[in-house]
Amino acid sequence: MIRLLLPLFFAVYLVGCGAPQKVPVVTGGQQEPVYKSDNAIDNGNGVYIKPQQGRSEINAARSNSKPRHETKAGVAKLLASAETYTTKKKYSSAQATLERAQRIDPKEPKVYYELSLIHLKKKQYRQAEQMCRKGLSLSHGNRPLQKKLWFAMANALNGQGQKQKAMKALQRADKLKM
Repeated sequence: MIRLLLPLFFAVYLVGCGAPQKVPVVTGGQQEPVYKSDNAIDNGNGVYIKPQQGRSEINAARSNSKPRHETKAGVAKLLASAETYTTKKKYSSAQATLERAQRIDPKEPKVYYELSLIHLKKKQYRQAEQMCRKGLSLSHGNRPLQKKLWFAMANALNGQGQKQKAMKALQRADKLKM
């Protein structure tokens, strides 16, 4: 009797191991079970997406983890080049280089910070304030950069004679924890 049940049990066990595994899938903001063998696509967060979904739904599922913006290699080189120009006090060349980096990656907050510093050195306080505001709008989660941007903002506002707003910007910078 055991000789008959053991192979039967083993066969059932093997069939169970080979069955498609159910994993979560994101469809229209709701999760539902889907079989891994249904050609579901892993979005990189362990969530599988049905391939018949539109690109916007797939991108929405991927964006759930709030990926940090990484500096592109070309932009990093341009930032380094602009820093070299700045140390040599060639502010116009540094500004041109940073504006080129801005065209390559308009969502890079470091570029706006560096541009704000160039405008401060050239005593273009209004432009410096605008660069700080744009950099702050793009620097989500990057507290060290946000702190630098708030200090630059304080300098820009102070240069425009707006002492009260400059003090508030300094207070915002001090509130940021590293």
